[in-house]
Amino acid sequence: SGAIMARRAAYKLQEGMQMQMKCVFLDPGHGGLWRGECTQGLRESRQNLCVSNKAARLLEVEGRVVRCSHRGDSRLPPEGRVAVVRRCEPDALVIIHHSRRNTPCYVSVGGAPGAGPASEKLAASVAKCLSEIGLTVRGLPCMEERCGDVLQVQEGAGRAGIVLEFPLCIRCVTCRDEYARAIACGVSNYLDLT
Repeated sequence: SGAIMARRAAYKLQEGMQMQMKCVFLDPGHGGLWRGECTQGLRESRQNLCVSNKAARLLEVEGRVVRCSHRGDSRLPPEGRVAVVRRCEPDALVIIHHSRRNTPCYVSVGGAPGAGPASEKLAASVAKCLSEIGLTVRGLPCMEERCGDVLQVQEGAGRAGIVLEFPLCIRCVTCRDEYARAIACGVSNYLDLT
């Protein structure tokens, strides 16, 4: 939970350990005119944004440097995302999507085709935290073009980048906070080990 993460950050600072300033880049898919999928009155872009903003706040409370492609209902085009990722050189990139393809108990996690060890470690760390909240984690079967460009920038620099695809259903509204906590926990655990 957020309180546990805050206590963990405070403990590290009390012990005199200076937390390395590692950057996390969160990219909630879609936004603005690009709403993504819609089902049961839910817009994918809204779900992505809610999870991303909550995860960003949790990571910031822990003392992490967090950058987001957007924090409101807007959209940065793919080429803009690539430029921002190149500029901020994040240690970890997490792209957040929701899909009707996933049943309520599944989340898909994946990196670029031929992902390197950094992305594999980040994916494993986040997957572990997601499984601890009861989600069955499976690999993301294919990489969409818009995500692939940003992930390739990360991979080319030897940095970690993954895509998460949560279920888009009524249940996801009540689980957004859990998803965000699991993302923050997995990203923090990964950064602590690198």
